[in-house]
Amino acid sequence: MPGTMGRLPDATEAIVEHIYNNKIRKVVFVSGDVHCSFTSQLALASDPDFSVHSIISSSFFWPYPHMTRSDFLFGENLRGMHRKYTSELTSPVYTADNFARIDADLSEVRVTFYERKGAQLGEMIRLPLK
Repeated sequence: MPGTMGRLPDATEAIVEHIYNNKIRKVVFVSGDVHCSFTSQLALASDPDFSVHSIISSSFFWPYPHMTRSDFLFGENLRGMHRKYTSELTSPVYTADNFARIDADLSEVRVTFYERKGAQLGEMIRLPLK
């Protein structure tokens, strides 16, 4: 969930609040269209059991500059939230053309990013599910 404006959009905030209020666990969002790839985690300082992971995979060819890590707000409280959610980067941000392979079981999600010709980028990312 990108934080380029320092807060979650209202609809996303409503979804996250629903997840928190109903104690829904093992949540992972998969999305794209930010022209880079990475994984992140939305955490809540007041509740160490709360965790929502995000996998972004969207760096196939785009004729304009790709976004970079500096385009997002990681490690900061998101403004306007009822609770103090923090988005933490859990992988490198890949800006070259790439795609992700996602494998999951009940205990974790494993994400591996590959460059467009199939060479692995970095290490496999393991996202533990609580």
